[in-house]
Amino acid sequence: MPLGALLVTLGVAAEFAFQVRTSVLISSIRGIQHDRDSLQRTQIAASTERAASAEKEAAAAKLELAKYREPRRINPFQRLSIVDRLKLFPGTTFDTAFGNGDAEQADFLWLLEDAIRASGWLQIDWKGGDIVVTRTDRPLAGIVSAANVVLQMHPDKVPELWEAAIALASVLNNEGFATRAERALGAINNNKDAMHIMIGRKQ
Repeated sequence: MPLGALLVTLGVAAEFAFQVRTSVLISSIRGIQHDRDSLQRTQIAASTERAASAEKEAAAAKLELAKYREPRRINPFQRLSIVDRLKLFPGTTFDTAFGNGDAEQADFLWLLEDAIRASGWLQIDWKGGDIVVTRTDRPLAGIVSAANVVLQMHPDKVPELWEAAIALASVLNNEGFATRAERALGAINNNKDAMHIMIGRKQ
C-alpha cells in the first residue's frame, strides 16, 4: 500500500477510535448525570415525604392539645345517654367531690350531677375530710385530688353498687369523659352506703 494511502487509513482509524472513545465518555457522563438526577429526585421525594409526615404529626399533636385544653361539658345528647343508662338503677345513693378552686372541675361536676339526679339517683352530702364546699341548692361537696373521674365505694357495698358504677363509668367513657370505677376507698368518706363520684383534673 502506498505510504499516502496508509497514512490516510491510519488517520481515519485514529479518528474513528477517537469518536468511539468520545461517545463512550459522553455516554458515561450522561449516565452519571442521570444517576445523580435520579438520586436527587429520590432525596427530594424522601424529604417531601418526611416533611409531610412531620406536618401531619404536628397537626395531630395540636389537635390532641386542643382537646386536652377544651373544658369538659355535657351536651343535651350526652345528658340523655347518661340518664337512659343510669335510670336502670333508680334510688342509687351518691355523693360528690372535686378539686376545690378548679372552675373546669366544678362546672363539669354541676352538669354531671344534673344528669345523674335526673336518672333517679339520690344525692347526699359528702361526709369526709376537714373541708367541704357549700353550694346553692346542692348537697355539700368534698375536696379531693384526683385524675379524670373516679368512682369509689366501701368494700362492703361492692355487691350492691358495683353494677351501677360500671354503668356510669361505661357511659361516661363512651361519651369521651375518662372514668374509672374502683372497688375500694381512697378518699376519706363516712357515707358507707353511697357511691363516691370524684371529679379530678382532666388528663
